[in-house]
Amino acid sequence: MRKLIVLFLLLSFHVYSQTYKIGCGPGNFQNGYTALKDAGIWLTRVAHDFRNSDISSGVPSQPIIEQFDLKIQDAQSKGLYVVGILNPRRENDGTWPTSNTMASVLGFFVERYDGDGTSDFPNLKYPIKYWEICNEYESNPVDPDDPNWQWKGLSQATYFEFCTKSKQALKMAYSSGYFSAGSIVGKPNDGFKYLINNGFTPDFISFHGYSPTDFCVTEGRSELSNVSSSLDAIPLVITECAFYDNLPDGYNATQLKNAKWLAMALSQAFNLNTQFVIYTEFMADSMWTDPRLLWMTMIDKNGVKRPNYYTFKKLNETIGQFNSISKVTTSTGANLYKYDLGSNQVVYIAWTDSSDGGTIQVPSLDSCNYVTVTNTVPNTTSDIVDDPVTFNEWTVNVNSGTAKVVVTSDIPVYIVPHTAVVAYTVSYDANGATSGTAPAS
Repeated sequence: MRKLIVLFLLLSFHVYSQTYKIGCGPGNFQNGYTALKDAGIWLTRVAHDFRNSDISSGVPSQPIIEQFDLKIQDAQSKGLYVVGILNPRRENDGTWPTSNTMASVLGFFVERYDGDGTSDFPNLKYPIKYWEICNEYESNPVDPDDPNWQWKGLSQATYFEFCTKSKQALKMAYSSGYFSAGSIVGKPNDGFKYLINNGFTPDFISFHGYSPTDFCVTEGRSELSNVSSSLDAIPLVITECAFYDNLPDGYNATQLKNAKWLAMALSQAFNLNTQFVIYTEFMADSMWTDPRLLWMTMIDKNGVKRPNYYTFKKLNETIGQFNSISKVTTSTGANLYKYDLGSNQVVYIAWTDSSDGGTIQVPSLDSCNYVTVTNTVPNTTSDIVDDPVTFNEWTVNVNSGTAKVVVTSDIPVYIVPHTAVVAYTVSYDANGATSGTAPAS
């Protein structure tokens, strides 16, 4: 019986891997994690808050521990691994936890979820390697007197101490863990600049990108480089992104366009040293009223899947565990990104800047006979898509090492190189001798 139980556990959870590049926030916590599992998405983020009153001698109270445990268990029971976010909160009297308390609490939870067998959460399935504190810390809001400003009273100097001491605590608890200061939204703010200018170096940069058509990464990388060129080598981890403000009345948008922009934005982000991308959000909650939140989800509040659901799912299946990415220069000026999947497998994602399409030339295919071309957006004209879906697909021959792919719109396509298998027959005579023509090499 024990062997059967062990076998069941092994089959119930995929092996932990840090190679997953595409994830999503659940949105609807009641059903979102199950929907992510059904779509084959294995990456999400989980945030937790605490106040001074929740801590005794640097140790979180049992209710705070149990609440975080439950959040982690909910995600990991569906096979998802987690980016952890820990947020200090001020008391009603305006007091904040000290930097020592911040570091102690983070160190406690890092140790609890590192999977090393010491003081671990008993129901932990996968270690939590990536941690962020102070989500979207902003030292200079539009209205400093706004009573709802979440970081009111937390100075840049204290924030700096939070980050330096918390990073030390993380490394003490889990030397293989990674630390980020509070996520920046689109570009570095004054709080982030203060950290860097005073010598703090994060392991990764948590980044939020909301815009009509992309994830702001191109602009964000440029702004980061202006702060310090040393930041170019530090990977981004996009913990929130969506076409948040892209409503039909403002940008003539459709859910089909959202799906198209998703494929474009992911390639642009990955090419600019992005470790992985967590979209926001997967499934709408029936209690939501904000039209922006309702617009950006991949499954609406009635459970209907939108085109970007299928685009997202197929992107994850196709390039979700790539090893490396590079942008390829083309003679026609098309956008062409080469994903190396390992084991001599390569996939390109490409599109034209013209809505009327054009020709995409894929070079350096000397060992290939043809390519298959597949649209990244489902074959539909509707913003609502029913299972099963199809994606337009066709083949293009390779001539002189180049495939000339003609597209009729700016919808991105997958381009997969192939070497043709040449069939041949072999006959045997009465003595067992063979004859026939061997396939061309």
